[in-house]
Amino acid sequence: MKRVFIIHGWDGSPEEAWLKWLRLELEKMSIKVVAPHMPNAAEPKIREWVGHLSGLVSATDEKTYFVGHSIGCQAIQ
Repeated sequence: MKRVFIIHGWDGSPEEAWLKWLRLELEKMSIKVVAPHMPNAAEPKIREWVGHLSGLVSATDEKTYFVGHSIGCQAIQ
């Protein structure tokens, strides 16, 4: 099964308009979507975000995808 992790940006949330739209569109295609609230979004620390995301993702494979915005892109690295 395909999995997509959507990581919001600085001072953001997974409920932002385009992020929520993307999640709903992917779910219509029976794709598992993980769109977490990242810690301390108002004053993010990249190490904290990377650690949080690592705990959610575990193993990746050819069916694992990432979408990031702003600091969410850095957290994906």
